[in-house]
Amino acid sequence: MGKAVEDTHIDSKARDGRAKRQIGNSGKGGPRAGNAGGASAPNWRSNALSVGCAVLGMGLLAGVFWLAQGPAQEAGGRKAGAPRELPEWHTAAKQRNQLGRSLSGPTHQVVEGALRSGETLGLAFQRHGIPETFLPEVEAGLQPLFDFRTARPGDRWSLARDDGGVLIEFRYQRSPVDSYALVRGPEGLLAKRRTQPVAVQRTLLRGTVSKNLYDSIVSGGGEDLARQDLKKIASKFAEIFSWDVDFSRDVRPGDQYRALFERRYLREGGEKRYLGVGRILASHYSNRRADYTAIYFRPGEQRRGGYYRANGASVRRQFLRAPLSYRRISSHFSYSRLHPIRRIRLPHPAIDYAAPLDTKVWSVASGKITYMGWMGALGKTVKVRHANGYISYYGHLRRFHAGLSVGDLVRQKQVIGYVGSTGMSTAPHLDFRVKHRGKWVNPARLLTPPVEEIPEEYLPRFREHRDEYLSELGIDPLSVAMQEAL
Repeated sequence: MGKAVEDTHIDSKARDGRAKRQIGNSGKGGPRAGNAGGASAPNWRSNALSVGCAVLGMGLLAGVFWLAQGPAQEAGGRKAGAPRELPEWHTAAKQRNQLGRSLSGPTHQVVEGALRSGETLGLAFQRHGIPETFLPEVEAGLQPLFDFRTARPGDRWSLARDDGGVLIEFRYQRSPVDSYALVRGPEGLLAKRRTQPVAVQRTLLRGTVSKNLYDSIVSGGGEDLARQDLKKIASKFAEIFSWDVDFSRDVRPGDQYRALFERRYLREGGEKRYLGVGRILASHYSNRRADYTAIYFRPGEQRRGGYYRANGASVRRQFLRAPLSYRRISSHFSYSRLHPIRRIRLPHPAIDYAAPLDTKVWSVASGKITYMGWMGALGKTVKVRHANGYISYYGHLRRFHAGLSVGDLVRQKQVIGYVGSTGMSTAPHLDFRVKHRGKWVNPARLLTPPVEEIPEEYLPRFREHRDEYLSELGIDPLSVAMQEAL
């Protein structure tokens, strides 16, 4: 365009010169000179207009170019083509940290996120483009207060660094109540834990079983409790008594249940925000066989809390009552049973639990896997060796739980496989059997002692808690204690 404008300017000078010569000759040429001068005037004005348009077009192009370059120069003073920061990072001066106070320092860069299902903190960092060098520093810094192996989906985190790539602050929010922080100070990174004050309200839930425990609690919990809260109470109640009561088989209409539980509120200024149900403090279940009572107690700051009977013995036993959630028992323990396929009478030293395909099967006690594979008529089978000479068998499995192998240690109620119909089987079910010192025993009659008892020095404080909670349940503490002693 510059060359075109320059050429136009030269051509105008040439024409102006010719016009001057023609005008100078007009006195000599008479009419001829007059005709020549009259014809050149319109051409001169046309050429002047062309020059003006060219100059205007040049100005418009310059303006467009300036507008295109302006935002790029303002965005951090980078030149065109310079690499951009990761989109997840932003300056803390422009956005408040969602997990707490605003991060100090106008040039700190912050990224925030939440753990997804099955995701570790390292995978979350990788997903957000955070350099892997930050992970060991964060894990080691918070190790005295928090173990990331216990991280859960939904946990929120926030990481801040300075322009030199140095970790300034890391925050981890476990719940609306508990959060952790790693803050850099003059002496390095300092780990902190923050616990919001929580108000607890005790609530009593009681009722009668109509069909099964779960549905009775969920449907009969009252209008002031959310359905989700009632589901949690029902599941926790069944878990507390899972060493004493098989809630898939031992429940009958008319059984009585009682639960004293916490309702938790977060104090925010002068108001309270409902957080949901907390732990069950005391529970009682009465059926045709016996009465069962459990009290929550934590014997000392260095010990984990748990549930204990009125006499101070733990409700936990070596063996659970059942290795799965099932529909019915299709075959009981017997020394002479008509085999459904062979049509002859054979010993059946097992309990067959009918359940849908792929129902989770767990180990009834902690132990070590000694066999995983095909075992003749039992099909796919897992064997677990336990303390005191016990071995449990889980047969007809469809598949084993991923990641397990022979020699692995498993804890009580850890999933080891899934219900199937492999081997000599007519329908999906679990063949569950137990050996004790080389002899088959009836799992339904297996009653092992409690795994622990409250230490003597904590018993007076336990009895105070017991009497207080049982009174709120509407149960006489003395009668319960005497029954447990017998």
